[in-house]
Amino acid sequence: MNILLDRVEYVPIVEDDRRGVSSRKRIASALSVSIKIMIGVLLCASPWTAVLVVGWTFRLMRRRIVRGWWDRSPSGERGDFDSWSASAGVTVPPDALPRWILAERFSAQLDRATSDGERPGRVRKALRVPPALVGSLALNLGAGLRAIGCTYVLTLPACGLWLGSWYAGWNTSFTKGYENAFVGAQTGVFAHVMFIVAMLYVPMAWAHLAASGRAWSFFHFGLVGRLIWRSGGSMALFAAVFALASLPVLALRAAPFAFTLSDPDAWADATPAEILRFAERYEMAAGVYLFLAFVGLHLLIARIYRRALLRALQRDPRLADRLPEPTRLILAELRLIPDGPIRRGPIAQATRWGARTSLNLAAGLGSALLWFVVIAEIYLGQFLNHIPWAGWLNVPLIHLPALQTTPAGLG
Repeated sequence: MNILLDRVEYVPIVEDDRRGVSSRKRIASALSVSIKIMIGVLLCASPWTAVLVVGWTFRLMRRRIVRGWWDRSPSGERGDFDSWSASAGVTVPPDALPRWILAERFSAQLDRATSDGERPGRVRKALRVPPALVGSLALNLGAGLRAIGCTYVLTLPACGLWLGSWYAGWNTSFTKGYENAFVGAQTGVFAHVMFIVAMLYVPMAWAHLAASGRAWSFFHFGLVGRLIWRSGGSMALFAAVFALASLPVLALRAAPFAFTLSDPDAWADATPAEILRFAERYEMAAGVYLFLAFVGLHLLIARIYRRALLRALQRDPRLADRLPEPTRLILAELRLIPDGPIRRGPIAQATRWGARTSLNLAAGLGSALLWFVVIAEIYLGQFLNHIPWAGWLNVPLIHLPALQTTPAGLG
């Protein structure tokens, strides 16, 4: 009887302890997520630090893509995702959000075995500390530079032509050289076409780059184009969400112009130091939206990509041979590469092909129109509050998530 009473009294204590530990873990996790988001917001205050936000976002995309494939894997019981990724050698952040500075799995980085399989000594551990202290910082910087460089290869020609056409248009107005007015207008139209074509491709290429971590995979035009074609409706949805997400960016860019109209006397008496201080605080506040929108849009295209690739492999497993090696190895490890394509009758195949082709053409046209809406938002933002260079060469939700509204000569 005493034994039974002891057990009855002991169980609630254990349950309370477990609840307490679980509650503390949830609080610590929420605090960690909040701190990481706050750091991201602060980094969006400058284009130089926004590079880290881009890299951090692409590392997060890779985790979400691989995690989504892991959830759909038919491999059976695999235990915890982070344990599986560590044992399989898949380089993804172990936490829900990547770190900003310290290396992921910091202790494991210091204690990892040497090349001959022996445990590291104190001296070797000490030598590993400095690179581990900035491990994630280096990864974020590398991934950010890689993503921005690849994106600019396809978008910079259009952005540069926008810059030229804008100044050509203003010069025509001031110098009255109307016989040359067609130069700026035609250059702008050509830039619009280039931008629309680029942005029909770039979002899916972002996800393909994030999944592999290899820069050249961004330019895998045949494979990425195939995924875009098979995801016409989803890509049109992404373009619509992007156009809507760009509206607050337009408002944030135009707001400083509205401030000067609301109280011109106050701004006329303000010193350059006061204007600079206000601009810096404003850009930091704008970082709240820019960070959340930038990350959210990239996670959306990552979700579209991971589903599109699996569907494409179901229709043609030979597509796996064209995948970058890191992506192919992950899919093979998770047994997500089918043995053969799905077989359908000729009538069913012809019907599906006709329906899919019609829908994808309509979705492609809709996507092109929606990307033209984004162009209109960029032009309207420049008209309301002209930012000389960055306003054309940096679209915050495409390139660097930084507003850059500091007046010229003050920054």
